[in-house]
Amino acid sequence: MEHINGFEGSSFSEEKERIIKKIEDLKKDYVAFTHLVSPRNWRSTGTHYAGLKKMADEVSAFEEISDKDKENEWVRKELERDKSED
Repeated sequence: MEHINGFEGSSFSEEKERIIKKIEDLKKDYVAFTHLVSPRNWRSTGTHYAGLKKMADEVSAFEEISDKDKENEWVRKELERDKSED
């Protein structure tokens, strides 16, 4: 498989599931942490949790980059730029 931004040998589906699991694990840790937070900060913790949930939902809907997308000059330049920043 082609090396793209550090995910050599991994499929899109595997990487997507790995990222979603990290977000889900973070949500669990964050909920445990919120039990240590002052009530005056609870509104913020709820907002943060909702943001994590939204992120997981959006990542679940992501689609793999297509071969047609990779043919686009702007996309190719962005992927190359991202590789050089690693």
